[in-house]
Amino acid sequence: MLRVLLDAGHGGKVDGTTENGVVEDTYTMQMAMHVQRQIMGSDWPIKTFLTRTKDVHVSHQDRARLASIHECDFAVSLHVNAIHDDRVRGAMAFYMPHDELSRAVGTRYVRAADMESLYVSNSGSVLPRAKRSTEALVDKWPRVVKVLRPYKIPCALYEMGFSTNKKDADWLLSPAGQRETAAAIIASLVHALSIHQKIRS
Repeated sequence: MLRVLLDAGHGGKVDGTTENGVVEDTYTMQMAMHVQRQIMGSDWPIKTFLTRTKDVHVSHQDRARLASIHECDFAVSLHVNAIHDDRVRGAMAFYMPHDELSRAVGTRYVRAADMESLYVSNSGSVLPRAKRSTEALVDKWPRVVKVLRPYKIPCALYEMGFSTNKKDADWLLSPAGQRETAAAIIASLVHALSIHQKIRS
């Protein structure tokens, strides 16, 4: 059995991004609940726990504390990205350095989410999103460190798309986009399960 904390990012007065009709704290909560329902209706030996089911603020420390209380093996924090350059789009996965499980699971998420999408860098060059997204850019993303550092277990942060990109925002809000986003998250957790089972065998 893999025990997973599904963390719906933001909440309460901390809305997160609100571009192009995507309200981050609402979207992350709905996605976390959707993923939990999908897993509960499956045969996978995965048990999920949510950090929140209402629009309330939960500190980073309390989110990590919930993972400890529920004796979770892995935690994933769900977010929606935003950036000044509205050309940038696609999913991203972050993890702390030297955390090989989170690296493997995050890589699986990005590949399932949008292998074909592109990243437009500041220099104007275009890089494959899957390669860019799986780098642990801890030093350049201090807000990610604040989310992940309190956890005492392997953890990752998933940016499900950029609300500042109209195509991404429309995709996130569409039924098809929500189904595929949930499927990508679940695919990564099933991958975490397989690694967890190998470690325990």
